[in-house]
Amino acid sequence: MPRPENPSEAAKRERQARYRQRLEDRGRPESSEVDVALAAATAAYVNAVNAIPVGQGDFRTALKAILRGTVDILVRRGCSSDEAIAMVRWRVSRETRPDIDALISASRMPQRLGLGEVT
Repeated sequence: MPRPENPSEAAKRERQARYRQRLEDRGRPESSEVDVALAAATAAYVNAVNAIPVGQGDFRTALKAILRGTVDILVRRGCSSDEAIAMVRWRVSRETRPDIDALISASRMPQRLGLGEVT
């Protein structure tokens, strides 16, 4: 829910609006959009790697490093370890990402991993 406008922050709001317009004019995403895309690519990676039979490639080591690194970052930012683990699992889970097949396709993750098409 957005906060009510504070008239004393009008100058800041106008600067932010101009900044966002410059980004849009350049076609440059905002940081939050990059964060969402990185999360989506990670979700695609998680699901692509989970489709690989165990023992093929070293993708699972990289996957564990990405997920554990994400948890470590969240813990350093003040989250509890258990809550960070649960939230990361939820964020990349196939059950909570009905768009995962579209993300895997858009990211071309199996091809990037040299796996061709993964079903």
